[in-house]
Amino acid sequence: MCASGGDGFDAVKQLHEAWATKQGVKLPPEVKVTVNDVKGQDGKATVPDTDIKVGDKTLRDIELIESTGDTSSFQLSLQVQKKDDLWYVAGMDIKA
Repeated sequence: MCASGGDGFDAVKQLHEAWATKQGVKLPPEVKVTVNDVKGQDGKATVPDTDIKVGDKTLRDIELIESTGDTSSFQLSLQVQKKDDLWYVAGMDIKA
């Protein structure tokens, strides 16, 4: 994702705004984002929302706050790429 805009950037911005207004949710820089050990191949990996923690909540927990009904089909994952020994978000996949 690049900071210059585009569909992916706009989607992340909208998610941030939606999540930032949820009761009890703290986002960076107030809290640290951690990710379970990423095991990629050829410098690329897919990370499910359950492996990403924002403070003391998983990203999935945050996504589903105030949700109703059957949420079992909802999935969010991030495609990440490794550059200079750091992982960067390269894409996002949302399935409902």
